[in-house]
Amino acid sequence: MTLRSGLVFFSYLLSGLGLFCLILSQVVSLNAGVALLTLLTLMYWLEIKNAIPIAPPTLHLISKWNLLALPVLYFSFDLPLLDLVVWFIAYLMFTRFLLKSELNDYLFGYLLAIVCLLVGALYAQDLSFGVAFLAFYLTLSWCLIFYNLTVEKSGSRSPPHIFKYAGEREIIRAALFKSSALFSVMSLALTALIFVSFPRFGLGFMSLNVKAAPISGFSDKVSLGDVGKIKLNESVVMRVEYFKGDARYRPQQPVYWRGIVLDHYDGRNWISTLPDEWEIGRPRESDVSLFRVEPQKELVRQEIYRESFDTDIVFTQGIPKSINGNFRRLRMDSNFVLKTEAHGGPRRFTLHSEIGYPGIAYQLQAPNADAIKRFSSYFQLPPVSPAFKRLSHELTDTLQNPSAKAKAILAHLGDGFGYTLNMNEPASGVSPIDEFLFKWKQGHCEYFASAMTLLLRQAGVAARLVNGFAVGEWNDMGGYLILQEKHAHSWVEAFIPGEGWVLYDPTPPDPALANQTGAEFSFRALDLMRLYWQRYVVKYSFRDQIRILNFFQTSGQSLSSQFKQLGTEEFLSKAATAMRSYGIALILLLVALVWACKRMLRSTHLKSPEFATQIYLDLLEKLRQQNIQKRPGETARELRLRLSAMPQETFDIIQQITLFYERARFSPFTPNPREKREMIELLKKI
Repeated sequence: MTLRSGLVFFSYLLSGLGLFCLILSQVVSLNAGVALLTLLTLMYWLEIKNAIPIAPPTLHLISKWNLLALPVLYFSFDLPLLDLVVWFIAYLMFTRFLLKSELNDYLFGYLLAIVCLLVGALYAQDLSFGVAFLAFYLTLSWCLIFYNLTVEKSGSRSPPHIFKYAGEREIIRAALFKSSALFSVMSLALTALIFVSFPRFGLGFMSLNVKAAPISGFSDKVSLGDVGKIKLNESVVMRVEYFKGDARYRPQQPVYWRGIVLDHYDGRNWISTLPDEWEIGRPRESDVSLFRVEPQKELVRQEIYRESFDTDIVFTQGIPKSINGNFRRLRMDSNFVLKTEAHGGPRRFTLHSEIGYPGIAYQLQAPNADAIKRFSSYFQLPPVSPAFKRLSHELTDTLQNPSAKAKAILAHLGDGFGYTLNMNEPASGVSPIDEFLFKWKQGHCEYFASAMTLLLRQAGVAARLVNGFAVGEWNDMGGYLILQEKHAHSWVEAFIPGEGWVLYDPTPPDPALANQTGAEFSFRALDLMRLYWQRYVVKYSFRDQIRILNFFQTSGQSLSSQFKQLGTEEFLSKAATAMRSYGIALILLLVALVWACKRMLRSTHLKSPEFATQIYLDLLEKLRQQNIQKRPGETARELRLRLSAMPQETFDIIQQITLFYERARFSPFTPNPREKREMIELLKKI
């Protein structure tokens, strides 16, 4: 690879990665992104052929004042701001490839690519963006290296007809890529250290400005069958880490993550009609207290990493005692459903929850609970058929206890009913619940839960429908629970006096989930990487910094106390044992590192003849810029004599470089680093 081809290749690669970040974040559609990348490839081919860039007819075409067109377009045509900014950046990027007034315009192109990266960062926070960022970081490093090398050849203000040919004969060795990659990794490590240690405050702008993927089944109005559609998708919704104290914990199955609660059914749709109970702002870095549970049985801390999808619901397992997370405001409706201020992208929540009451949704002692006033909505029924009423009477008329009625209905739905996601359309004018109960005898969770809720209400028991997630997939590599869209589930909450809202799940096991043997190793490993990306990059917070500080402080104190307990002889004995065990390995590792560094540094230094040739070629390039060409067959000495009429100072420099070149090329002379630097300084004076 030559210097010129390297500059062009990495400049286009950087812009391509910037466009890829826009495609990844869905700011630019896939079709539009493919079209832009195709055009970028075409322009790369043209520049390799030296057809472009060309000097613009007027500097105003690529002037920085063109940025003033952005507010003019926005206020004149009322265009969407994000689309306007992105397409204006694309316009500037491609005009910069086509038109350049000087070599410095490459830097402006790099700046545009960085802007594309930043826009993508606001809307894409998946692990794939992390990979794109690392590639972008390394490519940008090479772009700057090749740009600065080209500046040394032609100058930063050189026009296209000069810099298009600069560095065409200079071969770039692999050593440059090795050493630059090493320094890039080192700088990235330093950046990561700053990222971890720099104080972090606030909610994080990125996490609140992310496009959310649409998902049905978790809004205030849900059509019968919406949850079944969700279950066909395997996208990850949440990842949950469990802790008891500081130790990881694996919860017992089944696990139910409560989402939206629906109380009104019109024959086709379930609707949440109850108003919000309260709304509060979240104190900075403080927990919001929720429910009290007495007696306390099994309190756990749940670290929740929710992916981007279109819902404002905070999913909960057990009875939440307190919550923290990246939200500004929190509200709760009368169904005890927690919601944030808006729909959004990836979010992180920390819940302290009581999971020692697995069959109880919430106890009666809830904030501002007034059961008598609110229970009327939990008895609502649409027009029901005589067959439906008859079934309810047959199952529950002889029973007085609400718990017994619920168990009777549960037993009926567990006898002779099957599970399927392939549902038929009900006959015209016929209730889909009647079709399910008396004709189909099979369905998925929504039908089972809806049927049980309505049968309970017909029998005089307050009941409501819950949509959330159940079971999940345990990742034993990272020790956390994965909840995917296929784990979406519906169940029933019935009010049992003396107990509270009790959870009932009438749905038989989903064969697709019941027969699963665990996720593949590759899926678990990749998902663990995605969790770490969300955990330690996207949702890294001030609270995490405090935990890391406390960890090192506690570890340091523990280590210090152990040293204090050791006597001098015992300490020396343990140190000697450690040296015998690990000293040889550490010494070998250190020697290997020193050898590798020396080898890399040695390979980056040009050998003497190569340096002399390069410095002389640079001299010829300088002369060519002054319209002085070396004639075919002309020796270095003949050229020097021909230039004797030049100004004395310039001629002396040419003579010194020529003599240095001849001496290094045709004698055993080996210049030292000081002599090389002197030649470089002389060349700059021409």
